[in-house]
Amino acid sequence: MNKLLLASIATFSLSVSTPISAAPISCATMISGHISWMAGNPHRRIGAKFARVKITSGGPAASDTKWGHISVSEGAFGWHGTDMQGRFMVAFNDRNFDANRRDITDITLWADGRGQMMLRSWGNAVLPLGDMRCDSAGFLTAIEREGNGASMITLSFRRETF
Repeated sequence: MNKLLLASIATFSLSVSTPISAAPISCATMISGHISWMAGNPHRRIGAKFARVKITSGGPAASDTKWGHISVSEGAFGWHGTDMQGRFMVAFNDRNFDANRRDITDITLWADGRGQMMLRSWGNAVLPLGDMRCDSAGFLTAIEREGNGASMITLSFRRETF
């Protein structure tokens, strides 16, 4: 190949954006990193987007039978020593995402990689987050198990100053 062609290929390669790749990382590493970044600075928080897919029935059923819901929220986590805590006003598709019909959910994530949700609108029920997985792109996924089904939880994080 001639030098001009090689130079053109190299220039093109540098100009093409590549998607962000994500590799699995320890949730303890990610969460403790966020806690350390916020530590003692009242003008730092961890912005978060929260999504939940809840499955209440997995058996065969008529197509018009309800079998779960989705819920979403966004907010922020604050620093609380060895953990980070956030309060989320959660909207649900089976309530048409009506802002007047949201539930309050508190999420706590500890530096050791554990997490839990407290459903304030449901008698302060505490639900541990199981099967937590994190990645280098800033996502956390977990399973939340309740008596009426299981949910897949996804949180995405961004460091913010204010």
